[in-house]
Amino acid sequence: AAELARVAAEASEEELAAARALAEDQDPLRLLAALLRRELARYPAAEELPETARAAREVPASRARREARPAAGVKRGVEGVWFRVSIGREQKADPKWILPLVCRRGEVTRESVGRIQVLPRETRFEIAAEVAPAFEKAARTPDPRMPNARIGRVNGPAT
Repeated sequence: AAELARVAAEASEEELAAARALAEDQDPLRLLAALLRRELARYPAAEELPETARAAREVPASRARREARPAAGVKRGVEGVWFRVSIGREQKADPKWILPLVCRRGEVTRESVGRIQVLPRETRFEIAAEVAPAFEKAARTPDPRMPNARIGRVNGPAT
């Protein structure tokens, strides 16, 4: 919306005159809908990745135990523990499927995962300090679905 307001403010007198002529002949709401449709057509259609859909349906075996206690969570302003997974932008990493991978591998819920940073060759993510030791231990187990995805603690501060 802010970008649209900026572009509208930069309209020339000629463009404004053409817009006035269109608005006189057509319903302004229909004109806006047509422009929106044309703009959205430039973007690729959303698609459901099979891995993401399957991970969203699956519930880790240890979830029942975790639901009995309050979620640890990474709270705003409170630092968690940073980890990395060996999949990055070059391998088309996306937080939408990285999050289920991290939750499944580390046996945590999404409430325990904080920020996710997709870098060129790896993805870094924050885990709540309270569950970080258990997460680190569980994440060492290789995932048969993604055997090349290695998870480990980040040494030093995250960028």
